[in-house]
Amino acid sequence: MPMRTLLLLALCLLLAIPAHALVVGRGGAVYPIKERDFLEVIAERSAGIDPRALQEKLQNVIQDEARTFRPHDAVGGLPPADKDELYRVDLSFTVTPELAKAVTDINGASIYPEGLRVNPLKIMAEEGIGYPFILVVLNADRPAELRWFKDTGYNDDPRVKLLITDGYPYDLALELGRPVYQLSRGLRDRFQIRATPSLVFWPVGTDTLAVRTVHVTDSREESAPSQTVSASQEEINGR
Repeated sequence: MPMRTLLLLALCLLLAIPAHALVVGRGGAVYPIKERDFLEVIAERSAGIDPRALQEKLQNVIQDEARTFRPHDAVGGLPPADKDELYRVDLSFTVTPELAKAVTDINGASIYPEGLRVNPLKIMAEEGIGYPFILVVLNADRPAELRWFKDTGYNDDPRVKLLITDGYPYDLALELGRPVYQLSRGLRDRFQIRATPSLVFWPVGTDTLAVRTVHVTDSREESAPSQTVSASQEEINGR
């Protein structure tokens, strides 16, 4: 260490003033705190709360929210089908650059090159994979469609997945005793659903989806199960 630095350090030590902690006593008037102890306030208010009543209130709030819950992408306002109609939907798509990079084999090579046209149903069929379910899309705010759903036996069919456009799933699920879902914009657009009721299924031996619209009138007598609906049941058997 340089001599100059040592001299400066020694000078600082010589000039250092000792510090002492002193008790200076109380200065001025002392006043009590007017605010109540916060813990006392909490204890007092908690004593007046009935835990069971609070739990019941919270449950009611949650149930009310669930009854009126609609996802942000829920679809509503589809028109009622004005006729029985069957049309096919091709789910084929073109592989994008992002998808080509994302789907690779164990060596990192792309399985589906960019620009390739892919039909997922064809690939599933080649792999022996089927889709045995029927998607039934209806308007839950229209009594005739709900009556049709029950009268046709679809409500008792374990293969059926029920999706609604209008209305709320919660109370309807309790009424029907089955899960109820809301139709999203993505499914509506992908499956080209145009009206209600609609049935979406994968017919045996095909590489396209089938969408069948069913004309349901408000008259109970005219809304009986039609041959058109029965035909769709026969088409999906075995898959």
